[in-house]
Amino acid sequence: MIKKTLILSSFILLTLSAYSQSQRGFFGLSNQFFKTNIQNGLVDYEKIKQTPKELENLTTIIKTISIENWTDAEKKAFWINAYNLTVIQSIIDNYPIVSPNDVSDFFDAKKHLVAGKTITINDIENKELRAVYKDPRLHFLLVCGAVSCPSISNFAYLPNGLNQQLESKTKKTLNDNDFIRVDDDKKEVAISHIFDWYQQDFGQNKKEVISYINNYRKNQIPTDYSIKYYNYNWALNTIKLEKRTHQTVQELPKAPSLQNYTPSVLLKKGQVEVKSFNGLYTDNSGFNQNRQNIASGRRQSYFTGFIQTLYGLSPQINIGIDAQIKSVRLDASNSSPFKLFTFEKRSKTTRTALSYIGPNTILTIR
Repeated sequence: MIKKTLILSSFILLTLSAYSQSQRGFFGLSNQFFKTNIQNGLVDYEKIKQTPKELENLTTIIKTISIENWTDAEKKAFWINAYNLTVIQSIIDNYPIVSPNDVSDFFDAKKHLVAGKTITINDIENKELRAVYKDPRLHFLLVCGAVSCPSISNFAYLPNGLNQQLESKTKKTLNDNDFIRVDDDKKEVAISHIFDWYQQDFGQNKKEVISYINNYRKNQIPTDYSIKYYNYNWALNTIKLEKRTHQTVQELPKAPSLQNYTPSVLLKKGQVEVKSFNGLYTDNSGFNQNRQNIASGRRQSYFTGFIQTLYGLSPQINIGIDAQIKSVRLDASNSSPFKLFTFEKRSKTTRTALSYIGPNTILTIR
């Protein structure tokens, strides 16, 4: 049964401001962020670094939002956008860099809090998307921050019409002469290492991979053409980079081994920052398999509250505490969802718990 949802949320950063944590709120804010900061498939990292508020707000939502009762399409669209946003946030955390590979274990080891889960960027791709949906088209929407990745879109992927977006983006990528490089004179085609690393998603061998690619191409690749993989360009997909066909990361200017790093979140000595994010989900009806709206006979309510405090010990060291509380409640169908905030202790119908609490330390070495 697909649930109808009502989500109320608020964000506090010294002074109070509010915005929606609903699906529409997340996707709307993501869409605006991509529209503002991406041009021609490249990301304006310097602009984001200088004005980080928009991305910080999105990151806070991504950390605490509850998607447990979302539909498959909603979850799939969320994880696609969350992947791309998490990659951008990780680059901003280490900016300026020449390549995401400049950051040790960028994809495999660094942990991120996403929808209540502590996972890596590769976990998002392999566990939350590939393993669940088994959709090869995902590879053309997930952007790893490098020039040889499929170009990043300047819009968010949305639950409504997601399949059409997947088809459109896949077709556009597989007809891109920089992504699929056909040399008719040599009767060969050079393809991305994505088709090597994830070959099982596209076919059992190279011929089946080309067959998959041809399903989306206007100009078909002849079956007798030889197939090879071109060198993957791990240069950062920054808007300042002039993207050139066949350019490799070795051809880019070398960055100095020692770089200045100025975090956007550090507080000055004695400053205090408090962030709070609260979400309420409730429903008392839904749709059956025939898409008919029916009453569920009870009201289900879920609350998630997140608070983060930071104190500036010095311009280089901030310390604080992060905590999250969760509460659930079952009531009569006509009851108020706000009864959840009484936090009554009834073992069969209410549950409240401090889901995590821990120290938060930010240290910068100049």
